Amino acid sequence: MKNRIILLLCITFFALTSFAQDQLSKSDYDRAVSYLWSNLNNKKVFNLYTNANWFEDGTALWFVEYNLDGKTYKKTDLSKYQKSSLFDHQQLAEKLSNHTSKSLQASSLTLNGLSVKSSNEMQFTSEGKQFKYDALKNELTLFEPEDKKSEFETKSPDKKWTAYTDDYNLYIKAQDGSVKQLSFHGKMNFEYASYYGWYDIILGENGERPKRFWVNWSENSEWIYTSIVDLKHAEKMHLLDWSVDSLYRPQVKSYYRGSPGDTTMVYVHPVFFNIKTGEEVRVDLPKATHINQTEVRWSEDPGIVYLLEQKRGYQEIRLYRYDLNLKKLTQLYEEKSNTNIDNFEYRVYDEEGKIILLSERSGWRQIYQLDIASGKLSSVTNGEYYVNQLMRFEDNEIFFTASAVDPNANPYHQQLYKIKINGKGFKALTPDLLHHQINASKDGKYFVDNMSSATEPTKTLLRSSKNGKVLAELTKADISQLKSWKTPKIFSTTSRDGISEIYGALWLPTNFDPNKKYPIIDHSYTGPHTQMFPKDFRRVLSIGNQAYLILVNFGAPP
Repeated sequence: MKNRIILLLCITFFALTSFAQDQLSKSDYDRAVSYLWSNLNNKKVFNLYTNANWFEDGTALWFVEYNLDGKTYKKTDLSKYQKSSLFDHQQLAEKLSNHTSKSLQASSLTLNGLSVKSSNEMQFTSEGKQFKYDALKNELTLFEPEDKKSEFETKSPDKKWTAYTDDYNLYIKAQDGSVKQLSFHGKMNFEYASYYGWYDIILGENGERPKRFWVNWSENSEWIYTSIVDLKHAEKMHLLDWSVDSLYRPQVKSYYRGSPGDTTMVYVHPVFFNIKTGEEVRVDLPKATHINQTEVRWSEDPGIVYLLEQKRGYQEIRLYRYDLNLKKLTQLYEEKSNTNIDNFEYRVYDEEGKIILLSERSGWRQIYQLDIASGKLSSVTNGEYYVNQLMRFEDNEIFFTASAVDPNANPYHQQLYKIKINGKGFKALTPDLLHHQINASKDGKYFVDNMSSATEPTKTLLRSSKNGKVLAELTKADISQLKSWKTPKIFSTTSRDGISEIYGALWLPTNFDPNKKYPIIDHSYTGPHTQMFPKDFRRVLSIGNQAYLILVNFGAPP
């Protein structure tokens, strides 16, 4: 951030004894294990983050609430904002027990893949079986799901075609079984309708990488977008796997991976196919490696795509509009930087003729609007703060999350705001100076706010998108079982340049003695793309620092 570089310090204190690690007692070890996240989450601490799910009919939302007795599936209606059980847990447990070989308990039901259309229509998987359930009538029925989707074929949106590959080429098959071949130049190491997986581990030096398949249909089923993966000149790195106990020698494994400056990389070429004519269309753009491949998005207008070209090195980007029918490429936007272009984000709104984008071109990540027809770029926000995410654009209002808008806020925390497309009407929808994690409803009228900090346990609220008004409390964190635990101490200081403000968190052992001296561990992450500072309360416990500081004993005199 300009004028204030927020560095990361996450400092962990732990207890000192006059002996080394061999003096760690069984009780110390058990205490450390008790602070592992797997032994805390919804077992000793509850509702540190609540995942809300919206009914498909828009009448309510559902979530799971936890306590010492178990968990309860709850709902909150969007008319009176009253919280109640999603269904009768005892009745459902009894009915599920009749369909399975287990006696299921009402307080520990696990409904995997639960989707709720309305109060009387939901489906889920339990004990390996799939069910439909009418909560109003208490009717539970088994049902056979649709044919499982193959990872090596994809149906068109209109269900008339199925795309698949054979011998590295792309084909489509009609409902009557007739087949049309779309690509003809595919071969090993030049593979159509494929992708490069970051962990495509190959057995041996000359083995084959895992089979991959990927296509993206246009909404009107008239076009397919996919990629050609070009491995012809890519070089591999090699590994020795000693983990197989039954082998006396390690296995040789390899994977394609380039180093900075290498040209012997995996290249990925975007390619389009016209379903009616079978025509193959390639865009005249420089070839890109798998780490900076061209990003493609379908337009709402048929036959139009948007392409984001990202130069290797992350110092140049270009955004294009491409007409597949006319083969016309139009550059809409260009950005260059002497450092990095980090986290460029854009959203296309064809009906309004606008692109909303996030850029750090001013030194701060701010919102801009780009007129598609004229190419004119204008700023929407303009301030010394950081916009994190575009949430929604509707009725000429942009909803977004940002950090450091309020000078009194911790700059790692984010709040939700809205602003008109003309830059007026800037309003905070989550005024509490905490970290807010937002989940908006499909129609944009409501949002669920998990708000907390490193020292403030989570409250999960339902709010109005109009003004941020709290409509209902969904859940509230309960940490009462952590009898001797205290939240970390949050601090800020100045770095050695005398200017930059540094924020950190200090964990103390649960048996901290202020009369002793303690060593310090700086728990940091060396990559510049992430941070360890605990913005929310869940992170304070899930990061594992409390367990770690108990296990690591440094032998030094007190």
